[in-house]
Amino acid sequence: MEGNEQDLREFLERHLRELTQVRTQTLALLEGVKVFIITTYRGGTGTGTTATGRELEIAVLSHLADGIRCGDLYVIGSEEYADYREQLLPWEECETRLLEYCQTLGLPDSAEAFVRQLKDSLTQVANKVDDSYPDNIELTLDEEGRPHLKRLKVEPLPKGLEEFKEAVRSHMPERHLLDVLKHAHYWINYARHFTPPSGSAPPPKNWV
Repeated sequence: MEGNEQDLREFLERHLRELTQVRTQTLALLEGVKVFIITTYRGGTGTGTTATGRELEIAVLSHLADGIRCGDLYVIGSEEYADYREQLLPWEECETRLLEYCQTLGLPDSAEAFVRQLKDSLTQVANKVDDSYPDNIELTLDEEGRPHLKRLKVEPLPKGLEEFKEAVRSHMPERHLLDVLKHAHYWINYARHFTPPSGSAPPPKNWV
């Protein structure tokens, strides 16, 4: 019994440490998201220094959707429902476009030439870094050869920056999103592409 109790105690302690670590990482992530929202979406609007739960949800889900759409993120088990590779061009069709694609981007059209160009480019960058190191006072190497960057000094803000921001804001009044959509529809009539979900009912004359 004592051995089982010891095993159980170690199991609980280990998982408690893991949960504490996950909680700490989650709080740090949420704090980072708050800062991102305040500095990116609220920059210069003067709407406060805190973010609501709804704003956090919108920011996280928006970036999550973008990550999944472009392939930077994936959902575990999603391959059971669909295979993204079926949406890609077949390799035979890619080969017919390879030459034109490489010429457009200025890339070699063979694997050997591409690797050679990449090695030459990396070698040039490495030589440039080596040559500039003696004059680089921000970068240091410790006894184990690990690089360290010194903290940059904060540059003073230019004079008149706040006045310039206020002048820009005075020419950029805040608009309601519905007003923006209505104004855009007036010029390009984008709502003509909208149809009822059923497909059988006639579309209304004016969506906006």
